[in-house]
Amino acid sequence: MRNVRFVWVRHGYYESLEAVKQQLQDFEPEIIGIEMNRHGLQQLLAYKHRARSEFFEAYKFAKKFKRKIVLMDTQKSKIMNKLDKEIGIREMIEICLRFCISNLKRLLKRQQLKKLSVDEVSPVNKYIVKERDEALSKKVMEVIQKNKGRKILFIFGKAHKKGILQRVGFYVR
Repeated sequence: MRNVRFVWVRHGYYESLEAVKQQLQDFEPEIIGIEMNRHGLQQLLAYKHRARSEFFEAYKFAKKFKRKIVLMDTQKSKIMNKLDKEIGIREMIEICLRFCISNLKRLLKRQQLKKLSVDEVSPVNKYIVKERDEALSKKVMEVIQKNKGRKILFIFGKAHKKGILQRVGFYVR
């Protein structure tokens, strides 16, 4: 569909911000779908460095040109509740143990703790991305169906590209 476009961003990167600005200027969408929920948007609007955000750029454009913003993301709590049921206690204990072992010296010295790497939480991270891809894809389809013939620009993180396109790619090509 010529009237539907996606911008896949790396959150917080200048190149992504510029890509969003370019798409907004060239495509002039009537509707802009962003990978946020209401709470996330409220946090963004209160954030002092918001000008660096590709989502804030889209929000400014929408306000300036009276375009519709669609918040595409689900409540994180829904995904986390499902996660409790899907990820077993064994995986959760393993993640906690990895965190404690990798931070043992820091814990004993009362220093700032090292964050877990993506590899250390991969079962959890994969599940969350998969669930969000599913929810985002459903929302993409809803927005397209409710707004046939209108120009729609979706802005999502690159981590969701494969999952979303696998689910809706056939429809938007």
